[in-house]
Amino acid sequence: MLNNVILQGRITSRGVEANSAASGTDVFKFSVNYSEKYKEEWKNSFFECVAFGKTGAMIQNYFQAGSAITIEGKLQQDQWEDKETKQKRSKVSIIVNKVHFPVKDKEGVESVDTAEVKIESESDVPF
Repeated sequence: MLNNVILQGRITSRGVEANSAASGTDVFKFSVNYSEKYKEEWKNSFFECVAFGKTGAMIQNYFQAGSAITIEGKLQQDQWEDKETKQKRSKVSIIVNKVHFPVKDKEGVESVDTAEVKIESESDVPF
């Protein structure tokens, strides 16, 4: 089976949040906003993203809220039961394994068209 996602967008105002997992691996969470025009109106979609170790640290160091970014990764669905309502809940996230830097135009404005620079993630993702 194939589970591969490529997404171009901008990091949302939340920015990149860092935490440590119980295994000691650094975990970096952020959201990416993807916008497209549909029938003369802009539609926004927001995607939760998770990066680990060196890839996540690089994203935190070089990208901030509003930065254009292109990521590659896989989809992961987490499921749990809400403690209050006892209803089953789920969330789909993108587990990032590559990131591409944006290209700047002549005026220095970032574009979601990306340069060929790729950063590979660590192979020891904790799941």
